[in-house]
Amino acid sequence: MLTRRKMLATAVALGALPPLRLARADTAPVELVARERSLALLGEGAPPSPIWAYGDQWPLVLRAKRGETFRATLTNELKEHTTVHWHGLRIPLAMDGVPYMTQAPVEHGQSFAYEFAPPDAGTFFFHPHCDTVTQLGRGLAGALIVDEPADEGLFAADLVCAIKDWQLNPDGSFGAFITEKGASHAGTFGNVETANGKPFAELQAPAGGWVRLRVLNLDASRIAVLDLAGAEGRIIATDGNPLPADVAPVAVKGWRLGPAMRVDIAFRMPEDAAAEIALNNVFSTVPKPIDSAQVV
Repeated sequence: MLTRRKMLATAVALGALPPLRLARADTAPVELVARERSLALLGEGAPPSPIWAYGDQWPLVLRAKRGETFRATLTNELKEHTTVHWHGLRIPLAMDGVPYMTQAPVEHGQSFAYEFAPPDAGTFFFHPHCDTVTQLGRGLAGALIVDEPADEGLFAADLVCAIKDWQLNPDGSFGAFITEKGASHAGTFGNVETANGKPFAELQAPAGGWVRLRVLNLDASRIAVLDLAGAEGRIIATDGNPLPADVAPVAVKGWRLGPAMRVDIAFRMPEDAAAEIALNNVFSTVPKPIDSAQVV
């Protein structure tokens, strides 16, 4: 029997809540404020957890356009230094966010302005390269979607699903981010699995509309094996790279999504409001739902 702890959530009931709010970054600089925030990772009514995040929403999702200037100013309100590494993006070295190599670390109370024009469209994410195990373990990460201007209007819904484990105590506080046993085996797994920071995340998509679902694995150890049920889904991009036009469509069934990996899935929502689309993690013997999609 599945329990809330075992469920890799997004019961994405499309149509139940407003779409995931996206912070646009076409012209004005984005403000990234790294500090502690509260998030109910154990579910509503349970003690909240003191996560670290760049904004009030977890994950913070930013959007830019390929070839256009993107600006983001990081302000560090943590008690330790940090940076922002733009994972997977081909950008100038000075903007890459590796402390002592590409930039000086951003100390408490300091700010740093990142500016670059992303040369590639795709699904990317950003995170620190300072005490990464702890800072990422506390949630300091976000998604950056780089849009291809020519693709505007191709999909009726463009959705983001970020999966991540958390190592939590019953009171919502954090446990060990890494253990000797985990380090010598397959990794230190969390005991609470979420999608978009919730046991169940809910998104929207219109009936009969084409959906682009961007799934990001922001966990340090967890591997998901994806399987889409209820729709003929096809993988159209992996790790920010679109599949070549001469490659046959790839089915979602059995797709392995390791730490830091991303995959873009295209499918069409059914017209029938009673129908449901489910994205499951079939890594273990008992499938765990990641996404269940309902028609608006």
